[in-house]
Amino acid sequence: VTLSATSSGFTKELIAVVHPLSIRSVSINPSNVVGGTSSAGTVTFDPPVPDGGAVINLASSHPSVASVPATLNVPGGATSATFPVATFPTGVTADVRITASFGSSSAFGIITVQTPSIFSFVVSPRTIQGGNTTQGTVFLNGPAPAGGAVVTLQSLKPAVVQVPVSVTVAPGSTSASFTINSSPVQSQQSVTVKATRINTRSQSITVNP
Repeated sequence: VTLSATSSGFTKELIAVVHPLSIRSVSINPSNVVGGTSSAGTVTFDPPVPDGGAVINLASSHPSVASVPATLNVPGGATSATFPVATFPTGVTADVRITASFGSSSAFGIITVQTPSIFSFVVSPRTIQGGNTTQGTVFLNGPAPAGGAVVTLQSLKPAVVQVPVSVTVAPGSTSASFTINSSPVQSQQSVTVKATRINTRSQSITVNP
């Protein structure tokens, strides 16, 4: 920008260099979460935001999995600003690009939103008499997505202990229970039951005569 002043036939010019606001980077922390977990983004600027502030545009490449506010108001003089990132339960792990832009300047960060996996598996009671039932419960590390989350079940001795092929955790829930059946036995039997959704958790059931 050139400023000029004229006095008594003489003109003086002052050249001022104006640096446009530049978005240096966008970071997401934490950058790897289970759907339904909150995160936060940080935009950094170089040079600092000018007096009067700036309105930064934000966008998500997959807003049904991770969403951000449409804009971010940043005060003058700031070198960084944060914004919330909301994530939602998903049936498939997805990488979502979060972009911040101002004029021709933009940058992006990536957040990985995971589908829930099995966190723990409990059986109660773990010791039963053959022919009786017990109950198993699976727990996920995050809420199940729309359509539910299927956990595969397996008994390593199906002639002694029987489980369903799978159990479905209802949408929005983090746990589901199911009935475990047993058959009469002539001697004490120890049976391992496995529950799998991405990870595998096991429990041992003792079946007595």
